[in-house]
Order: sequence, then structure tokens, then C-alpha cells
Amino acid sequence: MKIGGYELSTNTIVPFAYARHTATSGFRIGGLPPTTATPRFAERPQKYFATVELAEGLAITIFYSLTAFGDVDDNHVILNANQPLYGSSLIHAVVHPVSPPFAESEIAAEVSCHAIECGAVQPDQLEVDSPEMPDSVSKIGGRPFAEDEASTGSAFAELAEQGYVQLVQFYSPNPDEMEYVVDFPWDPGWLHWFVKGDSPERWEFAFVIQN
Repeated sequence: MKIGGYELSTNTIVPFAYARHTATSGFRIGGLPPTTATPRFAERPQKYFATVELAEGLAITIFYSLTAFGDVDDNHVILNANQPLYGSSLIHAVVHPVSPPFAESEIAAEVSCHAIECGAVQPDQLEVDSPEMPDSVSKIGGRPFAEDEASTGSAFAELAEQGYVQLVQFYSPNPDEMEYVVDFPWDPGWLHWFVKGDSPERWEFAFVIQN
């Protein structure tokens, strides 16, 4: 599976950052969902988070209903953190043809709209002298970083046993460096996005919110 020509690997990563400028194509967060991206679940109001575009003319978009605000109910981020989340109205991904944003979409995005800028391929290690520890940055591919192995490690192990590999690791933007990113839904923490399957028709997605 490739994202923008990059082949997923557990040993190497493509680090990325949230750009100051907006985007209507490519790898991005916020704004309007693509025209051809339709949520699979309707029992909860869905929000748009991100889209990645693939080399095959396909894209994958994340929708969710999780909330970090208000009353603590069953769709609160904290209650669903540090555990595998499979496709449901809480959070799911849909595969669809690449298309421009849907100008008349009624699906809101909490997070402000930003292009995602990718760096160069590099080894997935937190420090040069600690290759066994995966990098904590936002990244394509690689291994999931666990800030607290005791609380999150079992979720990652469970998904690995089922054949999932990490597709994208979204880290909350540093407010000192990216104050322009507003209302990031997983702040503070990470959203880990996993995939398994050898073709678009067979892809299955899972998530872990590390909070």
C-alpha cells in the first residue's frame, strides 16, 4: 500500500507536519470532506478529520463522532482511549475515488483546515542510540509509539496479532510551533490509524487514541 508513492514499512517512516496553509487535495486535515466520501454510519452526527490520497487514484477519509467536550458519555474520547477501535459510528475510514471538496457538505470539521507536509524517508527510531523505540512524531508508516506501554501497549499488540500495520500516526501539534492549528480533536495525544488487507476491496481499518 502506498501513500503518495511511499510504500508502508514498519522499519522506516515519512515524518510530517501540519502546514500553515490550507489544502483541497492531497494529504490534509480539516476543511470540507471530499465529494465522493460518504460516512458509513448515520446513527451519530459525523465529523470530518482527514484524507490521504493514494497512487491508485483512490483516497481514504476518516469520519468520527467522538468528542472531548461536554458530558462524559459513551462517545467521549477519554472513555475510548488506549484500546482498539474498529470501524463504527465512533470512528471509521472510507475508501473512495479522489475528488474535490464537497462545497455543500453538511459534515463539519472541528479542526482547522491544513495541508500536511511530508519529510524524507528515515528510520523509525526515537533516537539514534535507541533503535528499539519507535519515533513519537506524526508519521506515515512505522511502528506505533507508546508513551505508556502499560496502558497502550496491549492495544497495539492486539492489532498486530490480527495483522494490522500502522498507516498513519497523528501527533497533536505543538502549540508553541503550530499555534495556527485549532481544535485538534486528539489533543493531547496521538491518533494511530491501522490497516490490513492486500487490496482496496479487502482493506480493514482500526484506530487507537493514545490520550
